[in-house]
Amino acid sequence: MTELLEIKGQQLLLAFKVGARDVIKKTEKLNAINVFPVADGDTGSNLASLMREVLGVQASESETVSVICNRIGEAALIGSRGNSGIIFAQYLNGFAQHMPEKLAITIDDFIKGAHGAVESAYQSINNPTEGTMLSVMRDFANAIVMSKKTQSSLSNIITQSIAAAEVSVNNTPNQLKLLKLNAVVDSGALGFYTFIEGMSNALTNPDMMSEENLTVEPQLRLQEVETHRFAEAPTYRYCSEALLSNVNLSATEVKAAISDLGDSLVVATSQNSARIHIHTNTPERFFHQIATFGTVVDQKVDDMLLQYQVKQERKHRIALVTDSIADLPAEFILEQQIQVLPMNLLIDETSHLDKLTITSDYFYQRDLTARVSSSQPSLRLIENRFAYLKSYYEEVIVVTVAEKLSGTFSVIKKVAEEMSTPTFKIVMIDSKQNAVGQGLVVLQIADWIAAGKTLSEIEKLAEPLVANTEIFVSVDTVDGMIQSGRLPGRLGPLAKRLNLKPMIGLKADGGGTIKGIALSTKGSEKQLLKKIARLHRKQPITRYAIVHGNDAVRAQRMAALAEQQLGFKPAFIEEISTVVAMSAGEGAVAIGTTQGEKEEGNN
Repeated sequence: MTELLEIKGQQLLLAFKVGARDVIKKTEKLNAINVFPVADGDTGSNLASLMREVLGVQASESETVSVICNRIGEAALIGSRGNSGIIFAQYLNGFAQHMPEKLAITIDDFIKGAHGAVESAYQSINNPTEGTMLSVMRDFANAIVMSKKTQSSLSNIITQSIAAAEVSVNNTPNQLKLLKLNAVVDSGALGFYTFIEGMSNALTNPDMMSEENLTVEPQLRLQEVETHRFAEAPTYRYCSEALLSNVNLSATEVKAAISDLGDSLVVATSQNSARIHIHTNTPERFFHQIATFGTVVDQKVDDMLLQYQVKQERKHRIALVTDSIADLPAEFILEQQIQVLPMNLLIDETSHLDKLTITSDYFYQRDLTARVSSSQPSLRLIENRFAYLKSYYEEVIVVTVAEKLSGTFSVIKKVAEEMSTPTFKIVMIDSKQNAVGQGLVVLQIADWIAAGKTLSEIEKLAEPLVANTEIFVSVDTVDGMIQSGRLPGRLGPLAKRLNLKPMIGLKADGGGTIKGIALSTKGSEKQLLKKIARLHRKQPITRYAIVHGNDAVRAQRMAALAEQQLGFKPAFIEEISTVVAMSAGEGAVAIGTTQGEKEEGNN
C-alpha cells in the first residue's frame, strides 16, 4: 500500500475513472436491487451513463485540481440520468467547487471537497431521504474527519473511511422500510460506495493508476436504456429531463420555480450547465418554463404510463412504432401501446420535442420572425427505443412519414438494420404520407396487429394500403408553404399576392403536389369535398379522418359535410402535428382517406 500525503490532479482523475469503471461493471446488479423511490430498475443504467462520460475526461499535468474536477463535474452533468445520476453529478460538482487552484491537494482540501459535495447533493433534491446515497455520502465525509485524528496519509484516511461507508450502505434497510421489505440495500447507495471503493483502491495501488486499466467490456459501453418498471401505475405520466447551458439561476431558485409541476424533482448544476429531472403530467409546461432559465441543449421525455402498461400487460405480439408526424388520438396511441418517436422542432436556438414539449398553442403564438426548422428523431432516441422494445418483443413494425418528405425513414432504417437479429425482426414501412394520411396507415396496421395477423401478412397488405391512402390539405395562408418549398417556382409568391387558396396533396411517391387552387377558403373546401366525392364513386372510401391547424370549428364543419357525402363519421378529428403546421400554417384543414376494394357497379 502506498502512502500519499497529497494527490495530484491527474492522480485524482485516474482514481475517479477506476471508480467509474467499477460502477459500470455493476450496472445489472444495481438495476436488479433498485426499489426506491420506485422499483423502476434503472439506477445502474443511470449511473453507468454518467460514469461513461467521466471515463472520457482528459487532463494534463499542468492543470490544477480545480480545473480538472470542474471538467469531471461538467462531464458528469452531461451523462447524468434519473434521480440517482443527477444527485451523483451534483455531488461531483459540489466537490469541484471546493477544490483549490493547485496542482495537488492535501487531506484538508479533500475534506472540504467531500463536505461541500454532500451539501450540494442534499440541496439538489426537493425532499432528501435518509437511507439513500445521500446518507452514505454524508457518513463517508464525516468518517474522513474522524480518520484524520488517527491517520496521517491521505490514502490511509480515505481507505479507513471506506469501511464506514460500507457500514452506512448496509444500514440503509434500517432507515427505509421499503428496502427492508425487499431485503436489499439502497441501489444508489451501493453505487456511490462502489465508486469511492474503486477510487480508494486506485489511490493505494499505483499499478491501477493508468489508462490501460480502465477498459470496459464492449457490451458495457453501449448506451444504457432508462426503462421505468413501476409496480403500480405512476402518479405522473412523463419522466422529463433537460440539460441547460448559460443558466441564470441557482439550483434553489430553479426548484422553487418548477416544484409545483410534478414530483421526483432533482436539479444539479455546474459552473456552466444544469441538469433538471422531474416526473410531470405537463412536460410542455416544464420545458417552456426552464427555457427561461438558460439554453436547452438536450432533452428527453419518457412515457412512464406506457412503459408500465407494456410491462404489466403487453397487448400484442408485434410492437408498432411511428413518428410524431402521424396524427392520431392520444388515447388510441396509449390503448394500442404504439411507440411514438418525437420529431425535433427548433425555434431559434431552442429545441422542442414534437407533441411532447411543445403544444400547438405555443407554436402559433411564437414570434413570427423566429427561425423555425425541424429534423428527424435523434439517433440515440431511436437506438434506445429499439433496445427497450427488444426486452418485450420479437417483432417490430415501423411506419414513418414519407421518405420523400423527411430523412426519418432513412435514419430509422439504418438503426433497424444494425439492431435486427434472427430473434428480433424490424420491418420498415414508408407510409408515403404525412399527418392524417400517415395516421390512417398506422391505424389500419394497428387493427391488423390486434386481429392477430403475422408480420409477413402485414408487410404484404401494407403496400396496397399505402397506395389507397391519400391526403388533401386546404390551407388558409400560403406563407408556410412558400417557406417550406411546398409551392414550387413562382406559384407561391403569385398565390400570396392574389390571396389564392391552394389545395395540397401528395404524389404516389410521397412528394408534395398541388391538387387545385381556389379564390377563397370556402372555395378550397368545396374543391376538397368534390375530390373526395369523386374518389368515393370510383372506389369506396372505407375510413377517413380530419386534422386542423388550430381551427377546430372549421374542422368540425368539414367533418359534417364529409359525413353527408360518405354516410359515416370520421375516424378521428385531431390537431395537426406542429412539424406539419410549419408548412400548412394556422387555419389549415386536412382530410385523409383510405379506399377499399372497388365494388361492382361503381363508376
